Amino acid sequence: MKKILFIFSLALFMFVVAGVASAASTIGTNISTGGTLTVTGTSALTGALTLVGAADLQAAVTVGTDLTVTSGARIGTGSTPDAFTALADDSLFVEGKGEFDGTLRVDGAGTFTSTLAVTSNLTVDTNTLVVDATNNYVGIGTTTPLSILAVSSASLPPTTRLFNVASSTHTGLFTVLANGKTGVGSSSPSRLFSIGNTASSTIRIKKGCFEMENSAGTLYHFHINAAGSLVSSAGNCPN
Repeated sequence: MKKILFIFSLALFMFVVAGVASAASTIGTNISTGGTLTVTGTSALTGALTLVGAADLQAAVTVGTDLTVTSGARIGTGSTPDAFTALADDSLFVEGKGEFDGTLRVDGAGTFTSTLAVTSNLTVDTNTLVVDATNNYVGIGTTTPLSILAVSSASLPPTTRLFNVASSTHTGLFTVLANGKTGVGSSSPSRLFSIGNTASSTIRIKKGCFEMENSAGTLYHFHINAAGSLVSSAGNCPN
């Protein structure tokens, strides 16, 4: 009889414990488990939650205050450790503002469907494009632009086009090469200043005058007088 009563009492105790565990549970001290802890309902944590190992969260998690991650946080199996990584589409969704005090790394394509505002310096591929937000300078090919727009050819082949204005058929209209040669009507100037690359090239200077200096440093000027003759004289062009 005592044995039957003991079994009945034990069964009743297990039933009560199971009923309490399936409903709301309050833990007033530490809880430790060597296996898996499964919570099927809503869990409210009013204190600090410290996760020493990996945490697999397969449902929605709402954080009412700051969430601090001292190491990497990965979203999606196989993501890179020691970083905040999201693998699947829309796996990381920020509805309000997102602030990154450190480095934001995007390994894939980045799509911005609204305005992208950058209030500090901007660097693209080391020196492909650099924006100096302090001085409002933009640099191409340099990490230290010294003017509103600075284009550097330090590491480029001499015939690289630093600046090129072309027609709809890609005919060069105005070209500046990395070696300093400039062409008007030519995309590959062979002299310091080249004009035209066809027999039909025409230059017109209205009331103009040229100044040239010889190897001895003597200055001469050339102009067309009223009679249509080319006049060469020493000194500067007349006013």
